[in-house]
Amino acid sequence: MTAFIKIAFASFTLLGASFSAAAQSPPVKPPTKLHSPAIAKQIKVAASAPAATASSASAAAVDPLAADVLTGSIKCELGRVVVVAANPKKRGHFNVSVGKVSFDMKPVETTTGALRMEDKARGGVWLQLGNKSMLMNEKIGQRVADNCIHPQQVIWIAEAKARPPGPSLFGDAPAAPASAAASAPAAAAVAASAAASAPR
Repeated sequence: MTAFIKIAFASFTLLGASFSAAAQSPPVKPPTKLHSPAIAKQIKVAASAPAATASSASAAAVDPLAADVLTGSIKCELGRVVVVAANPKKRGHFNVSVGKVSFDMKPVETTTGALRMEDKARGGVWLQLGNKSMLMNEKIGQRVADNCIHPQQVIWIAEAKARPPGPSLFGDAPAAPASAAASAPAAAAVAASAAASAPR
């Protein structure tokens, strides 16, 4: 019995020493590098995305008409080319140029549905319709470029042609009965004979 008690006491002593060593050992530090450089870059890009979206939303809120302006090089009649580009220094403004003539334009409200941009200082006006655009100088009363068609307007024209025509405002005209059509020449002949034989 005495030997058993000694063995049990020795076991409890060793177990206590193990718990004490574990309590005194320093905690294991987690690794500081959690992601690879590629993953860290993706996280950084994703984190910056909401800021870019907010910036785009604020630009649209400043001038919603600017979103409808067709930009780029636009071919016009008589071989002229009008270049429409956003002005990087003025939000909502566009540089509209043809040859050596250039205007700083801003979209304005209209009641016709057409998109209109104006340079009030120099008299430039850019009208963008569904099927074409034109550049005018109101100060000298001159049309600078006409029949300017953007590639997007080419698509709109093709879509309009492919669209089936709508119903007539007055409906389809009723067809004349066949009997009436057949008797029309005879009636005309009788009327002509009566007119010829009438006393003058």
